[in-house]
Amino acid sequence: MSRTLMPIPAVTVTGGQCPLPPKPGPGLGVENGSVHDAIEGWRKQGAHVVMLIDGDAHAGSGSNAAVIKDAIHHGHSVHFVVAGGVHDQASLDLALGMNPSRVVIDVATADRKWLYEAFAAHGQHVIAGLNVHGMDVTDPGGTSVGNLYDIVLDLDGHNCPRYLVVEATRRGHWHHNDKHVLAGVCESVRHPVWAQGGIDRLSDLHSLEDLAPRLEAAVIDEPLYSGRFTFDEAITATQPRFDPYEWAPPQP
Repeated sequence: MSRTLMPIPAVTVTGGQCPLPPKPGPGLGVENGSVHDAIEGWRKQGAHVVMLIDGDAHAGSGSNAAVIKDAIHHGHSVHFVVAGGVHDQASLDLALGMNPSRVVIDVATADRKWLYEAFAAHGQHVIAGLNVHGMDVTDPGGTSVGNLYDIVLDLDGHNCPRYLVVEATRRGHWHHNDKHVLAGVCESVRHPVWAQGGIDRLSDLHSLEDLAPRLEAAVIDEPLYSGRFTFDEAITATQPRFDPYEWAPPQP
């Protein structure tokens, strides 16, 4: 497991379209376009992994499976993670049929026995997605379905291969109020953890660096699209840095 935290851009697809990576320069705003163009844009900016979120499937209002599958088929030199609305065997089969590297399963809406079977059957191809509000895991409507650590320990006991912890309040608070929640998950499990949401500025990424290597990746969306920092800056922020006040790199 690498000691370097990996930034991953998130692309949310609705109605067959998605936001494109911002172009350099002030005040240009975000344009919508094809999933293929979005992937190619993030690849050119240095992304090795892209998360594709089916926004319509997540909302229960439709599916972008065909569009996402086509974009993955034509994607080059990029690994893909598919998320959004995956909670049972049919939706998992649909997502796996898009041929991504990994699929995020929504733990809050999935039957627990089936979830254990999915871990056993698909191993590293699946990720347990946990929407977190404070110390609770919540469903898409914001209703608590249980205590975060109780659920995490249960999943860990059934050999969950990887966790995606999503800061559901979208307040950008991993750095301020809620980093200890993410740190607690990293300390409680045996396998890698990814974080999403809770990142508002580069200092938030800097603050997560000390959770590596258990924290493997940070999935970023809104701050990239709003121009608060670029993907290149995110890559730089997650690299090991030299401490000018020591004669050697800072100790882990």
